[in-house]
Amino acid sequence: MRQINRWFYVAGGTVSLMFAGLVYAWSVFSVPIAEEFKDWSRTQLSTTFTIVMAFFCLGSFVGGLAAKRYDAKNNVRIAGVLFLVGFLLTSRTNNMAMLYIGFGVLGGTGAGLVYNGVMGKIIRWFPDGQGLTSGIMLMGFGVGSFILGKVYAAAVTAGSYSWRDFFSGACRRHVRRLFPGKLFHAVADRCQHVWESREKRDTRRRWR
Repeated sequence: MRQINRWFYVAGGTVSLMFAGLVYAWSVFSVPIAEEFKDWSRTQLSTTFTIVMAFFCLGSFVGGLAAKRYDAKNNVRIAGVLFLVGFLLTSRTNNMAMLYIGFGVLGGTGAGLVYNGVMGKIIRWFPDGQGLTSGIMLMGFGVGSFILGKVYAAAVTAGSYSWRDFFSGACRRHVRRLFPGKLFHAVADRCQHVWESREKRDTRRRWR
C-alpha cells in the first residue's frame, strides 16, 4: 500500500511541475504578443525567455538554500504568489519592462522555486528510486509547456481567449488552485509521515 501511496504523490508533484513548466511555452505565447505590439523586435521579445531562464536558475538556487532551513512548502507558496502577480502583470503589459518583470523575472523565479521545492521534497522519500522519480517529474515539467501551450494556441486561434484573457483568467485560476492550495501540502505531509514510520521501523530492526 505504501508503494501505491508514494507513486500517487509523484503524480501530484508531476502535475505541479506541469503548471510550473508553463514558462517554457514562451515561443507560443509570444506570437499574439508580437502581433499586437508590432514595433517590438524579435530580439526584444526573445530577451523575455532569456530573463526567464536566468531567474529560473536564481529561483532554484534560492529555493535550494531555503529548503535547508525552512519547510519546502514555503517554496511552493511563494512561487504561487510570484506566478499570480507575474501573470497579472503580463496580462496588463503595455511596455517591455512590464513583460520582462511579469513573465521574465517573476515567472522565472516562481518556476525555479516550485521546481526545487517539489522535486527536492518528493525524491527524498524515494531512496530506492530517486533517478526514476526525478525523471518522471522532470518529464512533467517539460510536457506541461507542450500541453498548456497547445491549449493556449487553440483557445487564442479559436477566439475564445485573447492572450491577455488567458493570463489574467485561466492561468490565475490554475495558479490559485494548485500552488497555494492543499494538493502539494497534503502530498508532502503524507510522504513525511510514511517515511518517518519507515525510519522508526528500520531503527527497531537494527536494535533487535
